[in-house]
Amino acid sequence: MADVQSTELASSVSDVSQYESGGTIEIPLRGGDEVIELDINALPESEEVVGILLQEVAPLPVWINIALAYYKIKNYDDFEKVLEEAKQNVSSLTPYDENDFLQLLDMLANYCGKKASKESNKEKRTQLIARAATLFTSADRIAMYDQKHLLGRAFYFIYEGEKWSHADSQLNFVLNQGNPCIQAYLGKACIAFNKQEYKNALLFYRKALMLHPNSSPSIRVGIGHCYARLGNVQKARLAFQRTLDLDPECVDALVGLAILDLNEKTQESIKQGVQKLSRAYNIDSTNPMVLNHLADHFFYKKEYEKVHKLATHAFHGTENEAMRAESCYQMARAFHVQENYDKAFQYYYLATQFASPNFLLPFYGLGQMYLHRKDLEHAAIAFEKVLKAYPKNYETLKILGSLYAQSNKLEKQAQAKQLFKQVTESQPDDVEAWIEYAQLLENDAAEALNAYLNALNILENVQLDVSPEILNNIGVLYFIKGDFNKSETFLTRAFDRIREEQLQEVTEDEEGGNESAERAAARLKPPTPLVSTVTSNAIVELHRRTAESTSTGFGDDYYHDLTITVRYNQARLYEAKNRPDLAEEIYKSILLQHPAYVDCYLRLGCIARERGQLRDASLWFREVLDVSPDHPDAWSLLAQLHLTVGEVEAAQRKLDRIIRQPKYLADAYCRITLGNVWLRSLHHHHQRSAANGALVRENKDRRKRHEERALSCYKVVLSADPRNIWAAHGIGCVLAHKGFINEARDVFAQVREATADFPDVWMNIAHVYIEQKQFTAAIQMYENCIRKFKRENDTELLLYLARAYFKANQLKECKSVLLKARHVKPWDPLLTFNLALVQKRMAVLVLKDEASSFAAVCEAISDLSMARCTFEYLSKSSEIVHQSVSLEEAQACQDLLSQAKYHLDRAKSREEQERLFRQRQEEEREEQRRKQAELQAQEEALRLERERQKEETREILLEKAKQLTFTTTVAANEEKRRKGGKRRMDADGEFIDDGDDSSIGDNAESRGGEEKVKTKRSSTKRARTSEPRRQRKSVTSTSHHRHYDEDKLAASRQRGRVVSKAMISDEDTSSGSSSEDEARIRRQKLAEVRGGGEEEESESEQQQQEALGSLSDNSSDEDHRRRDMTIKRGSGRKRRAARSRSNSSSNSSHGVAGNIFGDSDSGDDSSGGKEVAKQQESSVKRARLLDSDSE
Repeated sequence: MADVQSTELASSVSDVSQYESGGTIEIPLRGGDEVIELDINALPESEEVVGILLQEVAPLPVWINIALAYYKIKNYDDFEKVLEEAKQNVSSLTPYDENDFLQLLDMLANYCGKKASKESNKEKRTQLIARAATLFTSADRIAMYDQKHLLGRAFYFIYEGEKWSHADSQLNFVLNQGNPCIQAYLGKACIAFNKQEYKNALLFYRKALMLHPNSSPSIRVGIGHCYARLGNVQKARLAFQRTLDLDPECVDALVGLAILDLNEKTQESIKQGVQKLSRAYNIDSTNPMVLNHLADHFFYKKEYEKVHKLATHAFHGTENEAMRAESCYQMARAFHVQENYDKAFQYYYLATQFASPNFLLPFYGLGQMYLHRKDLEHAAIAFEKVLKAYPKNYETLKILGSLYAQSNKLEKQAQAKQLFKQVTESQPDDVEAWIEYAQLLENDAAEALNAYLNALNILENVQLDVSPEILNNIGVLYFIKGDFNKSETFLTRAFDRIREEQLQEVTEDEEGGNESAERAAARLKPPTPLVSTVTSNAIVELHRRTAESTSTGFGDDYYHDLTITVRYNQARLYEAKNRPDLAEEIYKSILLQHPAYVDCYLRLGCIARERGQLRDASLWFREVLDVSPDHPDAWSLLAQLHLTVGEVEAAQRKLDRIIRQPKYLADAYCRITLGNVWLRSLHHHHQRSAANGALVRENKDRRKRHEERALSCYKVVLSADPRNIWAAHGIGCVLAHKGFINEARDVFAQVREATADFPDVWMNIAHVYIEQKQFTAAIQMYENCIRKFKRENDTELLLYLARAYFKANQLKECKSVLLKARHVKPWDPLLTFNLALVQKRMAVLVLKDEASSFAAVCEAISDLSMARCTFEYLSKSSEIVHQSVSLEEAQACQDLLSQAKYHLDRAKSREEQERLFRQRQEEEREEQRRKQAELQAQEEALRLERERQKEETREILLEKAKQLTFTTTVAANEEKRRKGGKRRMDADGEFIDDGDDSSIGDNAESRGGEEKVKTKRSSTKRARTSEPRRQRKSVTSTSHHRHYDEDKLAASRQRGRVVSKAMISDEDTSSGSSSEDEARIRRQKLAEVRGGGEEEESESEQQQQEALGSLSDNSSDEDHRRRDMTIKRGSGRKRRAARSRSNSSSNSSHGVAGNIFGDSDSGDDSSGGKEVAKQQESSVKRARLLDSDSE
C-alpha cells in the first residue's frame, strides 16, 4: 500500500503546466528567444541533458520538469542525477524561486526514502535514510510548514516504517490547514491500516474517495482490503469488483478477488480463484503478489517444481521485504515436504530475516528444522516467537511444551507442565496431549496417573484399542503409589493385550503365508521354567537354554520387548507383595528369552541378599559383569555386599573402579556411596580400636583424612547438581563428625525442608538431638520416623530409639523397644547384648533401692540371672561383641547374684514389717469404725426421742389453742347478748343506737351491729401485721356523762380482752361547754386505760402466737383454718380496743358508749373485703369528728 501512495504523491508534485502541448519540454537558450525542445518519450541520456541545462543556465523549474519526465518513464537513475546536478549548481542558476528549490529538495528526499524502503543491505539503507533526513532538514529552513513539504516528509516517515506517530502528526497538520487533501487522507489510511486500525483506515479511504471520486482505482483496492480484514467479505468483493470495472487490468483487485475465492475452499471457488490469478499473471507476469499466490496454489497441488520457479521469480522481482519473505517461505516449505531439510532450513531462515513481525509462519518452519537438527534451544526460541503472537495456538503449545519437558532446567519443566495443562484444558479429547502430559509428570505419580486415566477414558469412550504401553504405565504408577492390587490388575491387562495383538498378528501372518503355524505357536508359547534351585546350577542351565533359544533364530521384535517389560514389572510387583518365589520365577523366564537383560540378574541378586544368601547374591551380581564388565550397578551392589560384612576396603576398591571410568567420573550415586564408605570406615576403625583396647586415643590423622575424602566426594556431586539432597546430607554428616553439631543440624533441617521422604535425615536430626542431650526430642524424632516411613521392623532404627530411651534413663521403655527388635532379629548378637545390658541396669537399680518390694527383687534377680547367661553365651560365640566385654559383664552379674540372698531377706523383712504395720492400721481403723457406729446409733435414738417429745408438746399446744379460741368466742357472744339490745335516751328524748340497729343515724354509720362486728374483725386482722397505730387525741365529753364513761372504761379493763368503742352520732349538737381542765383530766385517764388495755392485749396475742407456732406442718386443713381465724379475731380485737380508747369520751349529750365484740361464733366471713373497708372508713371519719369537736 505504501507503493500506491508514493505513486500518487509523485504524480501530485509534478507541475503539468510546465509541459507544452505535444509532450515536449522547452529549454530556453541564453541571450535570445529561441528554445530547445525535448520529447519526453525519447529523452536523451542524462549527461547530455545536464550539459545543455548547465550551458544555457536553464531556470530551476526546467530542471525539475526534466527530472519528472525521467521519473515518469521509470528512469530513476537519470531522475536522481538531474536533481543532484540541479541542487549542486543552484547557486549559479538565474535567480530562482525558493518554492522551486523546496520542491527539488522534497522530491529528492522522497526518492531517497523510497529507495531505502526497498534496500536489503542494512548499511545502504541506513545511509539513504540519513540522506533523506538531511534533505528534509534543508527544506525545513526554506518553508517548514509548506503543505507539499509536510506531505513529503510524512511519506518519508511512512517509508521508514517505524515513525508512524511522526507521519501522523505531519498529516494532521496538513489537514488542519482547512483545505482537504487527498494525499493526506491516503497517508492516514496507510498508517491506520498498518496499525491494524481497519475501521479508521476505511474511514480515511472513503473521505479520499468522496473528495476525488474519479481518482485512481487503487483507492478502492485499499477499501476492499479494509473490508476483508474486518470480515465483511461481501463488501470487500464489491470493492475489488468495482476496481476491476474501472480498471480491468488492475492486478491488485484480481489478486484480492482470487484470494476471496480460494478462501471459500469449494471446488468451484478454487477454480475461479486460480483463473483470476492466471489472468493477473497474464497481465503482469512479474507481479510478486501474483507469483506468490500461484506458488501457494501449486504447493497444495504438490507441483513443487512450479512452486520453486514462481517463488524464485517473485523473490527477484521485488524489493519489498514482505513479498520476499513470502517467496522464501513458499520455497522453504516446498523443500521441507521434499525432505530437503538443508535447503528448507536455508529459506526458512532467510524468510525470517525479511518477514514482518506479523508473518510468523517462517518461524514455525524454522523451529521444525531446528528440531530435526536436535537443536532444542534454538527451536524453543523460534516457537516462543510464534506463541508470543498467538498465545492460544494449540500446535505451538504442544511443541513448546515438549521442548521444555526435555530441558534440564526446573523452570523450563515447570513451564512445560503449564503449557500442557493449557493444551489439555483447551482440547480435553487430545489423547496424545494427555499421554505426553503424563510422561512429563513422572515425578508426580498422582498427577501422572490422573493424566493416563483421562487418556484411557477417552480411548474407551470412543471404543478404540488401548495400547499395552498405556496399561503398563498405569500399572507402574499404581505400584509407585503403593496400590498393589490395582497395579496387578493393569499389568495383567497389559500382558493380555500384548498376547491378543501378538496372536492377531500371527494369524495375519499365517493367512498371508509369511510364517508357519508351528513357528507362530513357538513364539506364543512361554518358556519352561528352570528346574534347578541351586543358584550355581541354575546359572549353568540358564546359559545352556539361552544358547538353544538363540539358535532358533526368533530374534527380537516389538511384542517380545514389550512382553519382557511387562513381565519384569510384574516380578517387581510380586517382590513388593512379599512373593519373591514368583518374582524369581519370572526373572529367570525373562533371562531365558532375553539373556542380556541385566536388571533381572540384579533383582535375583537382591532377592538372595534379602534372604541372607550373600554368596548367591554375589554370583548373580557377577553374572551382570559377564554381560557388561563395566556395569556400575553391579559393582555398586557388590560394594554394598562388602559393606554388609564389614569389608570396607573391598567396598572402596569396587567403587573406585567405577569412578575411574571416564563416563562415570561424575556419577552421583558412586560418589555419594564412596563418601558414605569413607564415613563408615572411619566409624569402623574407631569401633575396632576401642574394642581391641589397643588404642585408647583415636588416630586423629586418619580421622581427618577420611573426613576430607568423604567431604570431597560430596562436594563434587553438589557442584554438579546443587539440588542433590543426598550430597548435602553427606556434608551434614561430615560436619557432625567434626563436632559442628549446630551447623550439621541446620544442613539436615534444610534437607528435610527440600524433601520429607528421606528417612536418613530424620534419623540424623535425632542423632544431633542425642549429642545435644535433648533426649525427649530425639525420642520423638525417632518415633515419628518409624511411623512416617513404616519402619517398625527396622532393627537399626529400633536400636537407635532404645539408645535414646537408655540415655533418658527410661529403662522400661528401652527394654520394650529392644524386645520388639529382638523379635524381628532374634539372632542378632548386638540386640541380645544390649537387652542383657538393660536387664542388668534395671536389676541394679531395683537392688539398690531399699524400698523395692519382694516381688520386684525376685524379678530383678531373675533378669540378672538371664543377663548373666546371655553374657556368658556371647563371651563364647559372638564375633560382633567382643568376648572380653561380655565376660566382664557376666562376672559383674555373678557378683550381684552372690548378694541376692541379702537383698531377698531385706525385701522380705521389710515386707513383713509393712504387713504388720498395715494390719495394725487396719485394726485401728476397724475400732474407729465400730465406735463411730455406736455414736451414730446413740445420736439416732436421741433424735427420735426429741421428735417424740416435740410431737407430744405440739399436740398439747394445739389442744390449748383450740380451748383458748373456744373460750374467747363464748365470752364474746355472752357480752354481745348482754349489751346488744340496750338503748338509752338522750336529753332530747332521742335514742342512741349501740350498734345493733342499722336503720338509725347517718348514712355512713347506718349499718347494723353484726355487720360492724364483722368489719371490725377484718380490721383487727389487718392490724396484726402493721405497725402500732398512733395515738389519737381524745375528745372531751360533757360533764353529765363523765362518770358514766369512766365506769364503762373501768369495766372494759376488768374484762381483759374485751375492748369497747363509743359510737357517736354525726348529729351531735353539743355546745362543747366543758372546761379545759376537765378535758385534760379525762384525756389522762383515757391514756391510762389504753396503756393497761394494750398490755393485756399484747400478752394475749403472744400466748396465741406461741400456741399456734408449736403446731406441726403436717396438721390438718381444719387446724390451719382455725388458726387463721384465731389470728384474725385477735387482730380485730386489738384494733377495736384502740378505737374504743380514742373515742370513749364525747361532749355530745347523745354520747353513750357501746362496747362491741366481733361475732366469733357466727363463723360467717363472707362479708370480708368491702364491708371491712367501709367499717374502717366510717370509724376513721367518726374519730376525726370527735377530735374536731374536742378542739
